[in-house]
Amino acid sequence: MWTALVPWPYRVLALALFAVALLGFGFVKGVEYEGAKFDAFKTKVDAAGKAQQAKHDAVEKKGVEITKNVGNEYAQGSNDLRRLYGPGRVRNDAGRSKAAPIPKAAAGTDARPADPGPSASIKPPVTDECAGLRSDAAVTTRQFLFLRDWVEQQAEAWAPLTSDIPGDTSRDSPATSSP
Repeated sequence: MWTALVPWPYRVLALALFAVALLGFGFVKGVEYEGAKFDAFKTKVDAAGKAQQAKHDAVEKKGVEITKNVGNEYAQGSNDLRRLYGPGRVRNDAGRSKAAPIPKAAAGTDARPADPGPSASIKPPVTDECAGLRSDAAVTTRQFLFLRDWVEQQAEAWAPLTSDIPGDTSRDSPATSSP
């Protein structure tokens, strides 16, 4: 009966302080619990990120290796084709990177032009007019085939990384167009 000695406003104040203390204690415990959950989540995400980065680095290294191998095979094959068919019409000579000099103007209106141009009557001796075209066509076809193979090999190399994208349904079914 010692509570009878305490006036009622103090009793209400004591109960309010007790309720605030309980709420504060619950809040602090909740923050600690959620902080521990968040730390565990961060650790899990960091581990998943490192695993994904390692996977990405391995695939990227494989892609660089594929590019190097296809490039080497393409260069060797192109050289073999040029040896077989002869040089093409377009040559990648180091000295041909400069533009041709501008021809000097004719001495007068009736004078012979300094540069006879494409209408010149002198034609270079040609043994096979289609040799350059055949060589260019063979190299271009080989380039297309190697590019196609390179794209397919790169797609196979990168497929493991793109298959675990959540919500990605682009490879599940072919795209359909509506009229």
